[in-house]
Amino acid sequence: MSRRDSVVKLGIALPVCNNLISLLSAITLFSTVFSTKMKEGANTTEIARLLREDGYANTGLTFLWMPVLYEPLGIAGRVLSSLFFLCLSLGGISSLVAMIELPVHTLEEMRVPRKYGLPVVFVVLFCVGLPSALDLDILVNQDFVWAFGQILAGVITISLPIRYGASKFRDDLVNQFGLDDWKLPRIWDYIINFIGPVIALALFVSFVIDTVKDEKTEWYKLGRESLMTCLVEWIVVLLLLLMANVLWMYRRRTRRRIHRISSIRDAQREVFTNDER
Repeated sequence: MSRRDSVVKLGIALPVCNNLISLLSAITLFSTVFSTKMKEGANTTEIARLLREDGYANTGLTFLWMPVLYEPLGIAGRVLSSLFFLCLSLGGISSLVAMIELPVHTLEEMRVPRKYGLPVVFVVLFCVGLPSALDLDILVNQDFVWAFGQILAGVITISLPIRYGASKFRDDLVNQFGLDDWKLPRIWDYIINFIGPVIALALFVSFVIDTVKDEKTEWYKLGRESLMTCLVEWIVVLLLLLMANVLWMYRRRTRRRIHRISSIRDAQREVFTNDER
């Protein structure tokens, strides 16, 4: 990102807008479910159970109840429902673009041309996502594992400014770097150093306790939604990322060493040539 990208402004505006839209969508869906089911004579307990069991692989609420919301409007409802799912598809495409762009940019920093990096990333992501699209059991597993895997991603992310020094990170890489951007206040240091790790630990402990207490799944066995499956998949991915990082750093240091040796030889050759003159 360049100095004019306004990291702080975007870092505040994007989560706020995303959470507001999610909140409004949740209110709309919950209101639709309660209104529809109460007209059919269902009580609040039955409706709450319905909301908890929102379809296989968490596919129920949006795809089942949004058409119900627009159905009373007739043809206009069909048009609005089509527009809603079109916007939902565009949202998925925009997320896909961001998902592709990050590894492509990483490959560009590794001196891989974009014309080669883009198709490679596209094919890899397609192959990784294809099993979940073909088998809902795999989709359930991936949704379960990586929904909580975001906690690990958050911990890894905040570990960077903690290791660098939160105050130094805020001053050097954010406040002094950005142009026409908001300044991060000092309270950000406390959020990174204390509040963030405590929240991550609390969420992880809560996840472990809920998974262990689940009577439907034995947490110590490999299953579709077991704690052991989560740990195994997390460890495998972390090891792969660690190996890739080690190989890249080794390659980078080797190239620097070769460049340094080449520079020394060129300098010696130049000195030898000058001495001959």
